[in-house]
Amino acid sequence: MAADEWFAYYKKGGKENDRNIASSLSCFCTDLYEDEGSDAQEMLFATSDKKMVATCSEIFDDKASVALIATGVSMLIVAVNFILKVMLIEMVSGLRLKTMTKETDITMVAIFVGQFVNTAILLVLNNASFRDFDEGVGPLSFVFFVGTETDFSVNWYRQVGALIISTLIVQALWPLIEIGMFGAMWWGKQYLDRGMGSDSYKT
Repeated sequence: MAADEWFAYYKKGGKENDRNIASSLSCFCTDLYEDEGSDAQEMLFATSDKKMVATCSEIFDDKASVALIATGVSMLIVAVNFILKVMLIEMVSGLRLKTMTKETDITMVAIFVGQFVNTAILLVLNNASFRDFDEGVGPLSFVFFVGTETDFSVNWYRQVGALIISTLIVQALWPLIEIGMFGAMWWGKQYLDRGMGSDSYKT
């Protein structure tokens, strides 16, 4: 059954028609990978027509590509959040507010709203399809024209939900990365200031 689904999806137009892979193939390859490891990608199985096919070769490649793209998008979102934070801090500082408390409050709210819009709202809207809402001719369909999801379906949780989770994980780790990055820059400036030597009293 899994080999037949592979043949129908990859050789008979299932992938081009944007239909989902049947669970029989996905579950089969997942179980096979747990038993055989990376060798599962090259193993051959017979279809009902007795054709020998590498049943799990493409699905592993597809999963790897999706995971790579999702990681790249997550890192990009976190990078934009960092740039957004720096810009908002500078903008609020330029307002010359009378008290530090007020400046801190406005900075906190501005960073929260900016990063929430960039991380959550835009990510959800960009993957949404508004054709059922405005028949593809409204402003939402004009702005967010690449989305395909019309509801919070299993496919939405598999793609968009997983991307949001991976983004939040990277975002949670980013403060540690930021500390290491700026710490390395600070140490590097000190190292260059003393002529790349070990004498800490030399400048």
